[in-house]
Parts: sequence; C-alpha cells; structure tokens
Amino acid sequence: MMETKVEVSAFFRRIAGYSMTSWINFIIGIVSVVLMTRFFAPDVIGSYTLFNTATDLLMIFCCMGFDNALIRFFYSPPHNESHQALFKRCVGASLLCYFIVALVILTGFSHTLSVLLFKKDDILLIVFLLLNGLSLLLTSRYLLLLFRMKNQIASYTILQLLMNFFSKIFVLASVLVSSTIETVLLFNTVGMVLLTLLYLIYQRDAFSVRVDLFAREKYDAIFRYAVSSWPMGVLQRLNIFLVPFLIGQYLDNYKLGIYSSTLFFCTAFTVLFNGFTTYWSPFMYKNYAKKQIFIIKVHDYMSFLLIVLEVLLLISQKFTFLFIGEMYRYGTSIFLLVLLEPIYLLLAETTCYGISIRKKNKEASLIFLLSVLMNGVFLWIGMQCFDLIGAAYAVAATAFIKFCLMTWRGQTYYKSIGSKGRTILSAVIMLALAIMNSLLFSQMMLNTILAVVMLLFAMCLYKGILLEAVAGGKRILSRKVNKR
Repeated sequence: MMETKVEVSAFFRRIAGYSMTSWINFIIGIVSVVLMTRFFAPDVIGSYTLFNTATDLLMIFCCMGFDNALIRFFYSPPHNESHQALFKRCVGASLLCYFIVALVILTGFSHTLSVLLFKKDDILLIVFLLLNGLSLLLTSRYLLLLFRMKNQIASYTILQLLMNFFSKIFVLASVLVSSTIETVLLFNTVGMVLLTLLYLIYQRDAFSVRVDLFAREKYDAIFRYAVSSWPMGVLQRLNIFLVPFLIGQYLDNYKLGIYSSTLFFCTAFTVLFNGFTTYWSPFMYKNYAKKQIFIIKVHDYMSFLLIVLEVLLLISQKFTFLFIGEMYRYGTSIFLLVLLEPIYLLLAETTCYGISIRKKNKEASLIFLLSVLMNGVFLWIGMQCFDLIGAAYAVAATAFIKFCLMTWRGQTYYKSIGSKGRTILSAVIMLALAIMNSLLFSQMMLNTILAVVMLLFAMCLYKGILLEAVAGGKRILSRKVNKR
C-alpha cells in the first residue's frame, strides 16, 4: 500500500515538472489572444490560423513517422546503436523528405497553393510557410522529443516557453509596422527561424554525431515502424487543417477569424494538460504491463477533471470573452463545441494506447481517415444549413465519433477503463454541456444551473476517486501539521 502511495506521489511530481511550462504558456496564450483580437481584424486572424495549421501539416508530413520511431526505439535502438545515432538517423530522414517536398512545391505548386490558402498569388507567403515548417520540424518536434526522452525537464520547459514567446511576441510586434497578413507572417517567420538557428548552435552536439546516414540495413526496423505510423499523424493534422480551410473556402476569412479566436482560447486552456500528455506517452510504453490498475485510475481522474474544466469554462465564459475584441464575441455560442475536439483528444490519451501497444497502426490510420471524411461531409452540410455554428457542430460530432472509435479499438487490445458505462456517460456529459451552451448561451442563469446539475451527476459517477482524493489530501495535511 505504501509503495502505491509513493508511486502516485512520484507520478504527479513528474507531471508537475512538465506542467510548469504549461501554466506559463497558458498566461502567454490568454494575453496574446486578448491583444491579437484587439490589434488585428478577423480576416487577418483567420489567415494566420490557416497558415499555422498548414505549417503543422507540412511539418508532420515531412517527419514521415520517424518522430514516432524515435519515441518507440529510444530506449532500445536497433542494432545496439546509441540513442544519439537513432536521433541523427530520424532527423536525417525527415530533412531529406522536407527538402524534396519543398523543391516540388517551389518548382510546381507555389502559385496554386498561395491562391488556395491565402486567396492571393504571392510566392513569398509559401516561402514563409516552408521556413516555418522547417523550424517546427527541428525544434517543436525533434528537439522537444529529445529533451523529453532524455528526461531533461528544464531544457524541455525552456524551449517550449521560448517557442511560444518568440512566435507571439514577433506577431504582436508586426502591428508596429502593419497589420496585414504579409507583415504578420514575415515577423512570425523571422522569430521562429531566429530561435531555430540559436538552438542549432546551442544543441550542435546532438546533430553532429557521426552516423552513416546511407546504411540501409540500419533503417529496417525504424523505417517499417515509421511508415506504418506516418499516415495516422498526417491524417490527424489534415483533420485539424480541414476545418479552417473549409470555413475560409465556403464562408469567408472574417468568420474564420471568429472561429480562430475561439480556438485560440480553447488551446490556451487545454495547454494546462500538456504536462500530462508529454509525460504520459513514454510512461504508457514503459509501464502498461505492470501498472494497469494505476493506469485505469488515471483515466477516471482525467475524465472527471475534463468535465470540471468544461463546467468552469461554461460558467465563466461571459466574463472571459469580455477581454477580447468586440468583433469576436459571437464566439461564446461555439466556444464549448470547438473545445470538445481537444478535450476528447486528451481523454483518448487514456483509452486508445492499446492500438499502439499492439502496433495496430493501420486501424488507427483507418479511423483517422474516416474522421477526415466525416469532418469534410459534416462541415459542408453544417455550413450550408447553419453557417458558422454549423461548422462548430460538425467539429464536435466528428470529435465525439472519433473518440468512440479510438476507444473501442484501444480497449480491444489493452484495458485502461474500469467501467465502460461510466466512461460513456462522461463522454456524453461533455457533449451535452457543449450543445446546451450553444442553445442557451444567452440565458446565463439557466445555462449555469443545468451545468452545475451535470457536474453533481459526474461527482456521483466518480464518488470513489473523489473520496480517495479527499483522504489523500487529509493525510498530506496531517503529515505537515505533525512536522510542525
């Protein structure tokens, strides 16, 4: 029993270590949303969001799944190589893909892509896209992964904070010159490229390991795993990209800006859980066989905490949206619907790892492909019938169905859920809160009362873990009192 208590304590201490940056990023995120919605028009914010999602899609496509292979084989590299050599091979393969893709885009598709994304023929915008993609690949993906896998919490925290700070401060600084999308993207690119160059110099030892990058036999195991996991990451980012792209195409960038400001708020709040998601993936791979009971308990805690977060945001949203620009305040009606996607992704972290553990990447890729198709169809129907709020309903519906499918397949291979009924009810409560808010957002009192009722119902569902948490809190307090 004492061993279990120590294990739980150590688990949360480590998550707290990775969560320090999340709290700071949360503050940076909230401040930047408030300032950006006051300094920039909705159409500029919309184009900026589309640029970011396109950059993220480009980055994950060029990784070719070798980022996942780095996680999978870091503690046991094939052919008894060092993890430094594994890192160099994965980065080398991803960079090769990046330069091929960049060459193809610049020589054949730059004008078409510029018109498609930004509704203007400007090759410079595509150059910004490519440079940002390269910066993200090296810093956001590989260096952060390296720091995480080596358990260098301080290095991980500093880089995350600098990435967030550089991107936000340079974008906000652009308003001193001009508030056009060209100026915004120029400043954003300068900030990210500058940070990448600084880290390439600072971390030059990680990239200078002598490795024969053309030794094909050394790539066999990592290439097979990378290629099998590649589609899942690409489809996930494509699903995220599809929403702003289709809103911009079928509605306009002004409405996309309103949607984007809401998405910024959602991202700012869900970043609070980044410490958990960062620590959880390696923890699962390392401990799924011997700590299953503990993993089931973590799922219950996460389910309840996400419901609490959603209720708190519903109650406080009127006050929260007062701080952003007046043109963006319609976002209250779609706020929780948009929030559902990151919430279900967080919850799926505790339900779907059976797919990865059993290496059933094809099943995960199929689910993500279905999600992309559903998202496209639902978005088209939703926007045709209900305009912007229809797009938000489409995003919520796709997120719910994808969560159900991922959980179903994940639990088939590895049980991380103690009670299926409780998990289903929790997912339904999250969906019901979002729908209720979209219908009753103008009736704040009724909205709040119903939200509190749903929270009380959730507390009844998770009475066991709540009593356990209270008992644990009492023990900690009593120990502190006794020490005095």
